[in-house]
Amino acid sequence: METQPPSADHIQSIQARDKFARELFARIDAGESPDLDQLRGVSGVRFEPTSWEELCSVIEDGSPEALARLGRSPMALKHYWDDLHRIKTELFVSMTDNLYARIFKLPTEAAEDGRERAIVPAEFHDKETIVWKANDYPYW
Repeated sequence: METQPPSADHIQSIQARDKFARELFARIDAGESPDLDQLRGVSGVRFEPTSWEELCSVIEDGSPEALARLGRSPMALKHYWDDLHRIKTELFVSMTDNLYARIFKLPTEAAEDGRERAIVPAEFHDKETIVWKANDYPYW
């Protein structure tokens, strides 16, 4: 099955969702207790786990819009975004460096800005390496 790129409308809806969710999460960081129920029905946010039937439907469809029916709980989404920000701005030069170091256990070196850069040996890509692990930020 060939996957189509997301539509402009889908991209705009994700951007609007992200902006709205980030505003609520910023209020949490400021010590407030916003009503996270405001995120109910927002793409990528779930308040209950996905049923087996719904998951099968998402996989069968395969479109970006169908995949957007998967999601994380509001606080799991906040945790995911907070960690991504920290990884990209404080810990690693790139997400790829993060994956090489954490998942594939490659050594790292400090970049000029103090973040870590993976040292990828030339022969690393000569063989296929598969690592099975639980998702650090699972969908619901």
